[in-house]
Amino acid sequence: MLIKAIATEEIPKNRMIWLGGGTPGEEGYAKNIHIKRAKPGGVPDFVSTRRIAPGEEILVEINDDDIWKVEAADEVYAGTVVTTAEDGKVKFFQIGDDWDVGVSLNYALPGETVYVYRRKHGVNPSWVNKVDDAISG
Repeated sequence: MLIKAIATEEIPKNRMIWLGGGTPGEEGYAKNIHIKRAKPGGVPDFVSTRRIAPGEEILVEINDDDIWKVEAADEVYAGTVVTTAEDGKVKFFQIGDDWDVGVSLNYALPGETVYVYRRKHGVNPSWVNKVDDAISG
């Protein structure tokens, strides 16, 4: 499926990004889909394959792509669980991070490409633990 989307900010190549609506009050917000870099701990929707300029309207192909090429924020070991870092990059998952996005398939230094096997999630596991802790008192 191809959809039109507008970048709300500059998105470098190989960055995890979110798909979403516009900001209420902005002209045309209800009729446009927007994309931006995923925030730390967020669950991204897909990865950029090239640089996208702010305000650029692009066609986004949505498919079932389970392996992503993403830029490493820090050193990432092969076979480790990873999550979203600053600027839509990827980092290894640590206790306290809310969501993982998958597993790294190779070793990479900061700035290098990491191949990530993307996991599909339903419920955030750390939220379940927080609810259990709250119920337990």
